Amino acid sequence: MAQKKSIDEIWRELNAKPAPRKSSVPAGIPSIPGTTSAGAAHKLSGAGSSKPAPNLNQVVSEEMASDPMSESVRKTAVSYDPAKAGLSAEDVAAYMAAIQRLVNCLADPDRGTRRQAASNLQTKLVHGDASVPRASPQMLQVLVCGPLLGPLVGMLGDTVEKCRIVAVELLTHAVSRMTDIAPLLPVLMPELLRRMGNLPVVEQAEEIRLGLTHLVAAVLQHKECPTLSAYASDFCTFLCRALEDGYHEIKKSACGCVSTLAQHVPPALLAQHSSKLLAVLVANFGHAHSRVRLAVVEGLDHLVERDAVPAGSIEQVVAPAVRPIAYDRAPAVREAVFLALGRWMGASPAGLGHCGAANGAPGASLSAPQEQHQVRADGCGPHAAHLLPLLLVGVTDPQPPVANLALGLVEEVGRVWEASKADCQPQADERGSRPADVAMEESTSGALEGREVEMAEAEKPTEASSSTHQGTSDGPCSSTGGGGGGSD
Repeated sequence: MAQKKSIDEIWRELNAKPAPRKSSVPAGIPSIPGTTSAGAAHKLSGAGSSKPAPNLNQVVSEEMASDPMSESVRKTAVSYDPAKAGLSAEDVAAYMAAIQRLVNCLADPDRGTRRQAASNLQTKLVHGDASVPRASPQMLQVLVCGPLLGPLVGMLGDTVEKCRIVAVELLTHAVSRMTDIAPLLPVLMPELLRRMGNLPVVEQAEEIRLGLTHLVAAVLQHKECPTLSAYASDFCTFLCRALEDGYHEIKKSACGCVSTLAQHVPPALLAQHSSKLLAVLVANFGHAHSRVRLAVVEGLDHLVERDAVPAGSIEQVVAPAVRPIAYDRAPAVREAVFLALGRWMGASPAGLGHCGAANGAPGASLSAPQEQHQVRADGCGPHAAHLLPLLLVGVTDPQPPVANLALGLVEEVGRVWEASKADCQPQADERGSRPADVAMEESTSGALEGREVEMAEAEKPTEASSSTHQGTSDGPCSSTGGGGGGSD
């Protein structure tokens, strides 16, 4: 039987300092997940240190939101006189006070806070709620060109994709309803080029790249803006990147922007910056989608018709690029090409209404709006020798509606040429010199004769084989001395 311990022995054992326990985990092997050592627990508790442990989510948010360029744009201070929009300063101040907290949260380090603030701000401005009504076009004019310009444009570079989407949608919504976008462009255009104007493209989300293209399209609709032409080079640079994008919807939207740009910017100014744009545009003729090729034809049509292309581009770039499209597999694309060729040589869209469309194809809309296409004032123009052979290809199109359309265009071009020749003849007789259209006629005739020679050379093998077959079957009727008939 074991001897019982006295009270003093038990007390001494309880007060004795325990020996340190050795770790059973070998050195170099990490600890088991979910367990915490005494030293780690001491460090996590912050014992012995006056500095609190950092919040991991806050650190990550600060690192991801640290974009110097976006921060500088966000802090841009711009003011707009409310009286220009027909509002009082008190109304603008009251509306801004209702959304000021959300605007401040757009710069919060926390990603979730910024995302929620952006969504709430969009709801208040676009739809309104119980606390604040929907922003009117006049209010959007004052806010977006004033206190909201820096935060919204800066949010285009936010690391949260939802914030960038909201920024693009809000800016597009505002620009489409504003009447004066001149104060917006000096801040907006540099950020658009930074996001989608250089290679490699900074913006990775194709949905946002499409939204940026729609935003540029909304900006280009303001043809009355006095400073729009000053950004022609920036627009061309942005559209080059959009036309090179792999997403087909972005390509189609960019082609529409090219058409609008050609209509709202002076041709002489646009021609100074459109060389690269023209090369990138015609490169999309090889795209697999017929609707993309159709949009390219429309964009090219407006550029050439407005003479917004550099000198020599018709012969060196446009005509070689259009030649394969005259044989495109889609009837709508071929129809659009022939309509554009006819317009470039002076054919009036009003005289082509009876030709109709090819099976109701989308290309028929290109000939309908007469206000969008102007007839050339210089007759067939100086490039008819390069364009007329391409138009003649359509006369033999396999689709009868397209062939009839091309034939009508050729006849219309002929009438325009005859009218311009009749107008030039009296002036030429007075000067004793040859009219310009005569030289064009000779150049066109030479081009057509060259094409006939090429077609004759291509048909020679067929004629030779046909002649040989006829000589073998007819015997002495052959024109070669009757050698074939003698053998029979």
